Amino acid sequence: MTDDIQVLIIGAGPTGLTLAVELARRGVPLRIIDAAQEPSPHSRALTIHAKSLELMEDMGLLEEFLSAGTRIHALNVYAEGKRLTHLSFEDGSSTFPFVLSIPQSDTERILTEALKRFGVEVERGVRLERLTVVHPELASAQLTLADGSPEELEVSWVVGCDGAHGVVRGELGLELEGRAHQENFAIADVHIAWSMPDDEMLSFLSPEGTLAMLPTPGEGRYRIVAEVGQGEEFDPSLDGLQKLIKRSAMRATLSDPTWITNFRIHRQMVRRYRKGPVFLAGDAAHVHSPIGGQGLNTGVQDAYNLAWKLALVVQKHAYVSLLDSYEAERLPIAASTLESTDRATRAISLRSGLSQQLRSNLASVLSNFEVIQQRLTDRLGMLNLNYRQSPIVDQHREAITSARLLPSRSSEAPSWRDWVDFGAAPVPGDRIPDVVYDENPDRSPKRLFSLLKDTRHHLLLFDGQAQTSEGYRNMERVGRLVQNRFGHHMQVHMIIPGSRRPATLRWRGSVVQDVDSALHQRFGAGADCLYLIRPDGYIAYRSQPSDMRLLFRYLDRIFI
Repeated sequence: MTDDIQVLIIGAGPTGLTLAVELARRGVPLRIIDAAQEPSPHSRALTIHAKSLELMEDMGLLEEFLSAGTRIHALNVYAEGKRLTHLSFEDGSSTFPFVLSIPQSDTERILTEALKRFGVEVERGVRLERLTVVHPELASAQLTLADGSPEELEVSWVVGCDGAHGVVRGELGLELEGRAHQENFAIADVHIAWSMPDDEMLSFLSPEGTLAMLPTPGEGRYRIVAEVGQGEEFDPSLDGLQKLIKRSAMRATLSDPTWITNFRIHRQMVRRYRKGPVFLAGDAAHVHSPIGGQGLNTGVQDAYNLAWKLALVVQKHAYVSLLDSYEAERLPIAASTLESTDRATRAISLRSGLSQQLRSNLASVLSNFEVIQQRLTDRLGMLNLNYRQSPIVDQHREAITSARLLPSRSSEAPSWRDWVDFGAAPVPGDRIPDVVYDENPDRSPKRLFSLLKDTRHHLLLFDGQAQTSEGYRNMERVGRLVQNRFGHHMQVHMIIPGSRRPATLRWRGSVVQDVDSALHQRFGAGADCLYLIRPDGYIAYRSQPSDMRLLFRYLDRIFI
């Protein structure tokens, strides 16, 4: 292999750059190449949702993204001059109750600069000509460098992040399978002079087709997406856009277009995300309707999911079989996203007058229910996605018959209420909630995500309400053994209710005083239990009680 490079990334869009930053952050030697001589100046994908913002915060890039973007706080849907729906993103379950609108060019710039800080440069003008799988952990790549000279290298792992028209997928003999929608859409970045709020998305449903406007950075700047009617020719001019925007029934004047184009929607994905040492991520693996702005986010989350697993395998901390979970976890997410965005596209593209009326009535009624609002907001923010069916998540719970009828502060055994509360708490495969808790009554509350902000797994050992010497000894024993064996990639935290550290607790590591019991309540930790949190913010394993033998049985499946 060349210069000990372990990973070759093909494609320097948001997916490839996210993967590169996360691998570099973990000390993995890599190269990232892109056939384009320069980054694209166009805005292209704009929206970054709550789950992706959580990832950017973990990467230490949140403030750069927030400074470059504009926050969108709501979605309004109109038909026949009336507002049918007002969906406030404040109703979601994230610390980031908004959608961030930021041009893809800025997203790529921020990620490229972050990568440079790790000493890695994007190699531009470099083309992949051929890719050969040598054996399950080795690939051979033939490149043409920017100066036209050839290079052949062998590398342990290759990730194709080169988009829907990329080379890697073809070299693997994989195809994007699915279909294209018949509808044609116009897209433009313009200035709009009108009286509508500048921090809300707007969608107008009309017999001529759907029109959507998304605020972008800069005063009065918007992204317009408009359905071009069947049999209609798209006029890529300011006058053509002005005609399309009449569907809004609003007084609006367009000017200063910086990008105008059109596209057809495709609903396609591959059947496999991996072939031996080669993986696919982002648009190289799936393309779908831009409704909801899920595409860039799905690619970034593909990369985040793969990065921590690949790093553990490259550094020989985990078995190669861990990489099998990438496809097992991400392929169903892509399939679900394709299905949901396809349904939404068909819903907004209805042509029958009766169907349009039914759609409008249904949207108006459903939007009045708070529970529907929250579910829609979490779905848009990608906060409800889970890996519950993953082969690398697990849990242990004793049978309810082993629980005590009534709680007791002198026993670590769970009561029936503790057993029920634990069952209702987040389960393995779920995104961990960003609980706000008080650790010191005299200081500002803290966020759980701040405690977990690094590249490692985190083991949360909950004391429960029964504060016994027996319980502390068990927690210390579990924590000590985990720290001794896995300390280089796992951090242990003991979560203790109340404001005082128990005098008999001898643990010298991280201790969190859960003064208001917010953490205990959210995790159903009325009795002794544990949660293992993955580096991507999902629950890997949990048990009630904290059984050391079963925990290590789980860890031995993953870690070397």
